[in-house]
Amino acid sequence: MIASGLERPLFVGDVSAGQAEIAARTSISARRSMKSLFFTVLGLIVKPPSGCRSTHMNTLKTSITSSPVRPNGASASLVPALLDAGLRVIDLAGDFRLPAEAYPEWYGFEHPAPVLLEKAVYGVPELFGAQVAGAELVANPGCYATSAILGLAPLLGEGLIEPGAIRVDGKTGMSGAGKAANESTIYTSTEESIRPYRVPTHQHTPEIERGLELATGVAPPVLFVPHLVPAVRGVLTTGYATLTEGTTTETLTEALTVAYAGRPFVRVLAPGAMADSKRVRGTNVIELQAVADARTGTAVVVGAVDNLVKGAAGQAIQNLNLALGFDEAEGLPTVAVYP
Repeated sequence: MIASGLERPLFVGDVSAGQAEIAARTSISARRSMKSLFFTVLGLIVKPPSGCRSTHMNTLKTSITSSPVRPNGASASLVPALLDAGLRVIDLAGDFRLPAEAYPEWYGFEHPAPVLLEKAVYGVPELFGAQVAGAELVANPGCYATSAILGLAPLLGEGLIEPGAIRVDGKTGMSGAGKAANESTIYTSTEESIRPYRVPTHQHTPEIERGLELATGVAPPVLFVPHLVPAVRGVLTTGYATLTEGTTTETLTEALTVAYAGRPFVRVLAPGAMADSKRVRGTNVIELQAVADARTGTAVVVGAVDNLVKGAAGQAIQNLNLALGFDEAEGLPTVAVYP
């Protein structure tokens, strides 16, 4: 299944049309030098460019990377063999994001490789980039989780919000619901429709909780309510947490700005500006906005991502770049497809 001498790209797993589009586009632009010899993005195994010298091949022959995109549960069985074969793995499914005991409740299966869960690095590069660098197994985060964690983690870590229950509202376009054809996702069902789904059992709930704990050492319970909206792509999350004494919109914004200073894919909005998923369409960027509502004592933290890029394929490439020692921004767009 995985081989370095393929004459054409091979899809290892089940990839949505949108993810395939992003992967194909990025695989062309991401590696314009000899260091692109063999790599895989979203299950694509790409043949090295003609004229590659054997010296380059020998340098990177242990850095072939695999990114299976398969139904939840499939990667957990596939990945051990890939690691044994000496491959690095960026897993876009949810199979390595949680502790073993969480899988029966949230994913409906007993994890077949619990030992690897301790080895897997949770791949939010802005928070865990040092661990991703050189990692053999990276659990690529979910789209909702990426947006919620990046917005809330710095505020929780700085003590600007209370460590009690956090409520997260999420909205996603149709591509976030997968590519399977069913009545709930056909045009006549979704046009002019906004509806919640999987409440309160969505699998990104424990992922948000775990991501916050890994980043801050604090484990607040999270209520997560996702919604499907009549758009093709885009995710917007709104987190609600209790403010600590003296916290203002300015201090929330400053904390986010300091936490992500110099990060190429995080855009922290000034007080008064509002996040918009349209402005990140087709990019690996997340927009973050934070507001302190003094009247109710609530921090409102908004994140917007393209669910197919920063929420999936783009973040996988960002993790791949870090794992292989490349610039994390290589091959990844920051200018939106707009309007």
